[in-house]
Amino acid sequence: MQQHTEAAGVVEEAGTAAAVRAWECRAAGDAAGALSWCRRAASAGNLAAMVNLASSLERGADGAERDAGAAAALLERAAVAGSAEAAFRLAMRCAGRDEERAEALWRRAARAGHAGAMTNVAQRMVARGEAAPAVRLLRRAALAGHAEAARRLAVCYERGVGVAAPDPQRAEELYARAAELGSARAAVGLAFLLLRLRRGGAADERRAAALLGEAVARGERDFAAYQLGRCFELGLGVPQRDPRQAAALYRLAAQSQSQSQGGSGNPSPAAAAVAALDRLVQPED
Repeated sequence: MQQHTEAAGVVEEAGTAAAVRAWECRAAGDAAGALSWCRRAASAGNLAAMVNLASSLERGADGAERDAGAAAALLERAAVAGSAEAAFRLAMRCAGRDEERAEALWRRAARAGHAGAMTNVAQRMVARGEAAPAVRLLRRAALAGHAEAARRLAVCYERGVGVAAPDPQRAEELYARAAELGSARAAVGLAFLLLRLRRGGAADERRAAALLGEAVARGERDFAAYQLGRCFELGLGVPQRDPRQAAALYRLAAQSQSQSQGGSGNPSPAAAAVAALDRLVQPED
């Protein structure tokens, strides 16, 4: 037994050393060397290397030939060995095809502390009406620095879902935190909240317009562009009313919404606004 334990320790050390060499090669721009050392580390059972190699094989990146089957097998091995990230990625592959297995894998990853998995499990719990335990999961994930968890927790506080009562101040704090962590959707949520509450008057309107502008610049172009268009149409948080700028933003929102709907479906509010503004805004001579 002692010899077996010692041998396992040697293999683990070899895997760690190979993983370090892979990282060094990647940092030096040596993709072939990184892939070679990553394979050695994965063969030695290094969980992080197994996940990284699976990613390369799935995408056909870093000089690896694309092999989705081998990638899935690596993730399965890593998940069984205790990798929360592998379980999370397997769950993402199952989502939409095998929801039961996806949630089981997310729960496994969540128990190991994976913030993204906690967030996804919480999302499904809320949909089933299990809001209070979902909020507890979201709190844990948000404390771990997960932007989407903080945003979803903000929504819960704003709407009073899974908490004692709606708490706009706490929602504002969480939206702001999620936005700081990089969530453009959280910036939009915060802007909507500020415009709805209007507690700070013109200052909140200016802050909301700035947040919406940043979100549009970062690609959140449907609801953000539409609401920013309304700001320009009504003169909220902007220097002055600007129907032309409003029309341009409405068009951007309408185009984005149309693409997300596959170019069909009911007309969006943004498209309706464009039609109205086009009748009012005359082209320059």
